Amino acid sequence: MKMSKQLNQPSWAVIIAIAIVAGLAILLLLPRRVQTDRFSTPAASNLSTLYDKLGGRDAIVALVDEFVSTLSADRRISPFFAKIDLVRFKQLFVEQLCETLGGPCKYSGRSMKETHAGLGIKHSDFANFIEDFVMAMDKLKLPEDQKNALISLLDRMKPDIVEKKESP
Repeated sequence: MKMSKQLNQPSWAVIIAIAIVAGLAILLLLPRRVQTDRFSTPAASNLSTLYDKLGGRDAIVALVDEFVSTLSADRRISPFFAKIDLVRFKQLFVEQLCETLGGPCKYSGRSMKETHAGLGIKHSDFANFIEDFVMAMDKLKLPEDQKNALISLLDRMKPDIVEKKESP
C-alpha cells in the first residue's frame, strides 16, 4: 500500500525538473532579440547600421563608381588595375562593402590574400588606394564618422593585401 501511494505522488524534484525543461523550451521558441547590452561590441552594432546610414546598396554603388573613376586617373595605383575587369571589380567591391557593413549582400570573390598574392603591393600603394577612396568619399560628401568607419574596415584588410616592405 505504501509503495503505490509513493508512485502516484510525484516528487518535488520531478516537478521542478519538468518546470525547468518547460521553461527552457519556451525560451527556445521565443524570437531572439539582438543583444544590445554592455557585452555587445560597439563596432558590431555600428556596422550593422552603417549600411543603412550610407544609404544602402545604391549609395555603395555610387561610392564604388566614384572611387573607380578616381583610382583609374591615379597614375600611382592605376597600373595595378590595368589588366583587370573593372566591371567585375566594381561588382565584387560593392558586394564586399555591402556585406561588411551589414547589408544583405554576400561577397562572392576570393580572399584578399589570394586576390593580391604576387602583386607586390607596398604600404605606400595601399596608402594611395586609401587616399583615392577618401577623395571619392569627400566628393560624395560622406560625414566624417562614416568615412572613418569605412577607412577602418579597409585598413583591417591591409595585412592580406600588402606584401612588400618599403625599400630604403
